[in-house]
Amino acid sequence: GDRPLFLVAFDTRQIPERAEPASGPLPEGEMHDRVMELEQEVSATREHLQTVVEELEISNEEMQSLNEELSSTNEELQASNEELETTNEEMQASNEELTTLNEELNSKSAELRMANSNMENILSSIDAPVLVVDNEMRLLRYNAASNQIFNVAPSDYGEVIARVSSQSEIEGFEEKVKETIRTGQITEGICRTARRVYQMRIHPNRDENRRISGAVLVFFDNTDLMAAEEHLRKSDARIRAVIDGSPSSISLKDSMGRYQLVNRAFLELYGKREADVLDRSDRELFTDAMANHIRDQDLEVLLRRQAAAREERLAINGEERVFFTSRFPLFSPGDKNPHAVGTVSHEITAQVRAQTDLQESQTRYRAIVEDQAVFVCRHMPDGHLNFTNGSFCAYFGGSPESNRARDFLSVVDSTDQRRVAAQLAKLSPEHPIAQYEHRVPALSTAPARWVRWIHRALFDEHGRTVEFQAVGFDVTEIHNQTADLLKKENLFTQVLEHTSDIVTVYRVEEERFILESFNQSAADSGSFSQARLLGRSLQELSESSRAEEVTERYAECARTGRVLTFEEQAEAPGGIRYLSTTLVPIRDYQGKVERITALSRDITRLKRAENSIREEKLNAENANRAKSDFLAAISHELRTPLNVITGICYLLNREQLKPNHQRLVDSIQRSSKVLLSLIDDVLDLSKIEAGKVSIESAPFSLDLLFSDLTQAFEPQATAKGIKYEAQREFPEHTDLVGDSSRLRQVLINLVANALKFTEKGSVSVRFSLEEGGEAPCLRLEVKDTGVGIPEASYPKIFQRFSQAESGTSRRFGGTGLGLAISKQLVELMNGEIGFTSKFGAGTTFWVELRLPRAATPVALIGPPVASEADAKRLSELRVLGVDDTAEALNVLKLALEKDCREVVTVGSGQEAIGMVRSRPFDVILLDVQMPDMDGFETTRRIRALDGPARLTPIIALTANAMSGDEARCRDAGMNDYLTKPVDFEKLREKMLFWKEKGSS
Repeated sequence: GDRPLFLVAFDTRQIPERAEPASGPLPEGEMHDRVMELEQEVSATREHLQTVVEELEISNEEMQSLNEELSSTNEELQASNEELETTNEEMQASNEELTTLNEELNSKSAELRMANSNMENILSSIDAPVLVVDNEMRLLRYNAASNQIFNVAPSDYGEVIARVSSQSEIEGFEEKVKETIRTGQITEGICRTARRVYQMRIHPNRDENRRISGAVLVFFDNTDLMAAEEHLRKSDARIRAVIDGSPSSISLKDSMGRYQLVNRAFLELYGKREADVLDRSDRELFTDAMANHIRDQDLEVLLRRQAAAREERLAINGEERVFFTSRFPLFSPGDKNPHAVGTVSHEITAQVRAQTDLQESQTRYRAIVEDQAVFVCRHMPDGHLNFTNGSFCAYFGGSPESNRARDFLSVVDSTDQRRVAAQLAKLSPEHPIAQYEHRVPALSTAPARWVRWIHRALFDEHGRTVEFQAVGFDVTEIHNQTADLLKKENLFTQVLEHTSDIVTVYRVEEERFILESFNQSAADSGSFSQARLLGRSLQELSESSRAEEVTERYAECARTGRVLTFEEQAEAPGGIRYLSTTLVPIRDYQGKVERITALSRDITRLKRAENSIREEKLNAENANRAKSDFLAAISHELRTPLNVITGICYLLNREQLKPNHQRLVDSIQRSSKVLLSLIDDVLDLSKIEAGKVSIESAPFSLDLLFSDLTQAFEPQATAKGIKYEAQREFPEHTDLVGDSSRLRQVLINLVANALKFTEKGSVSVRFSLEEGGEAPCLRLEVKDTGVGIPEASYPKIFQRFSQAESGTSRRFGGTGLGLAISKQLVELMNGEIGFTSKFGAGTTFWVELRLPRAATPVALIGPPVASEADAKRLSELRVLGVDDTAEALNVLKLALEKDCREVVTVGSGQEAIGMVRSRPFDVILLDVQMPDMDGFETTRRIRALDGPARLTPIIALTANAMSGDEARCRDAGMNDYLTKPVDFEKLREKMLFWKEKGSS
């Protein structure tokens, strides 16, 4: 049963008769010699082919080793590229944000100037002088305090008030009084004397019948309130300017963890709006993990009642960032337990950002309180009201009639009644006027309201009190604003004392800058000492070599009123320190710069990090160039011998080979295609990683793509004994807009993989088109019944140089690049790619793309078919081949000499120029990378020749296949471009094309 069996087949063939040779049969000796010669030729041929096969096997092993080295190198270079790209993007973001810094600071200065102007117009209080005039503006009554404004005397009774001598000019005074008498509306104005400021309110004076009988002029002394507001405004402006100028993230939370204050740096860091942050906790704003971390740190500070500073790592928008955070408790005066916790954080991520952007918080100026209506009343010594005006009734309730039954103290909160009664009891003929404030009765849940009264007691001739007259107005907003400003001043002072930035304040005195104050960080730095340096000038405090430069910067800030940011160096015990300093001008109420606040941050570590990043960037760029040069060299060195191998195969295929020889040639061709595919995959991956792959958008025929795929792979499936199924689920003549060549590349990868991993069964390709949305959805599915993918290997299917199992590449071949390239190409086309698989039962890969329909039908053009006319025109061509590789020239000559009129080959650019000068050619086939004179220089010199020779078409035949190589060839003056290994059919098409174009 083990004996070998042979099958012998006999065909019947008609043998034509032929005449016997004249000389008869060969002698037996000659016949034997002839047989021996044939056997020796067969043996030599067999040995030669065996040698070729062994050399190819060795070449394949070397290529495999080279591929592994290339894979390792590419991974390392990819990691370097990713780090470099990340670093470049972050450095660019920091530079762009720093570029907008001055614009934001200029805008903030404008807002502060506007706020200063508004604050100048605030009327803080009203003083006490009161005058009463009739309808003719004649003086009827006045009080003693009126002499603060008018020089009135008893002789002025009946005199028109406008003619009475005044200590100040009141703009539009007469018109305002007349307007009130005419319209019954309250009018107001400002009156300034040499030392005091008054607010004037003119009310209509009505008789018992509610008819206007004149006007009441009331002047409220607001001098003290305006002075207090000016002091608080300056303090708030100084502190606010420091906070606004700080690049650190600053926040304030109450003991329950709700945000009460955040600056703009905080909002931009976390991508929040102020309205979305205030009165919210960390748990409402961040992830649970981050919120728990922050809350733990806050509680530690609150419980220990002391500040804490530490380095923190927070995940923000998916990126880990490092901060140096200072937390400190805030105490109310007299309290032992803190009521809030403040946080100052500045980023120290040396490898991510070079420095933290200076941020400004939004201005949180409170709305200026609107002028309140004046309340006028009269009451008896026992408190019973006998007159109330309309404003009084609107504010305290009741009507003029019903209020007659009320006691004046009923409008005073019980807490303040005893104090108010004591104020009224002190009034005497010598001191008949009292001013005071009190709270208004309200529900326990309602906020307290405050009213300010100016009371005047009227006495008879015996000095007994007859009646009280009172003018009042609501001061709730002013009272609350004053309390808020005091609270803010205390808050900002504590923030500045605990920030790690060095803060100094200089007072501007003409051209000198006097040190006025500095924070604890400045004192801790050792550069400042309270007793030694306060009151000294900036020039005295600066190093002698830099005093003039530093003073000039401060002078520029004071002169222009603009915020200045610059970097400077400072001597320190540990060596040179680098500081980032921001000068913030502080203006007075007139808009003049009266102080300059300097914010200085130690950026020594950031400077060192910048130098390190700059060096790493240079190294990465050098590595990237080395990678590109390496890939270009590898591609060139592999394509050059492949060109010879595939050229020889092309020549052998044109001969009538024996079946066993034909199989060897086919094997060489298949191996060459696999190697060329590997080279193309590596180059494609390099282009994608470098961002040099552009996706085209052009009309294409879906019908043609479907049929081309079927024609390409159905024969391969049949040869392997696999059923190939093509399912079409889209209308005929469907034309879409997209990159058909890249889509074809993806499909070829998927179908080739399906055939490779399927030993039996079928491979199914399905095209479907679903309408909907802005464009139809094209779904492509490639389903096989192959080995399938283990679930554990799912995550690495689309990774570079990765396959489902480690033994897959040895069993089925391949490098693991096809799917990685396909995924990136699909994503560049804004599509999706995925798969489903069952191990041992097969896999389905799918692609989904939204592609719009083409506006016009696409003309279907099949592949060119060689005609007798083409062969005739080809036979007329005179071709010059230029290459420094003798084997390549030999293959080129053998491949073309049977079809062309003449094929001349030379081995250098200099020889080519001499040949072109001596005789005409129809086309020049030119290698690019040659010693002494490369293809670019050769082309330029040919184009510089005189006569028709300089117009000879030049086609580049080069192993340079990197991105940009074709453009370089065309820029040098070449007409066309083909990469090695040369496709001789395409070469013939291009030669014919340029022959026709040249002759026309």
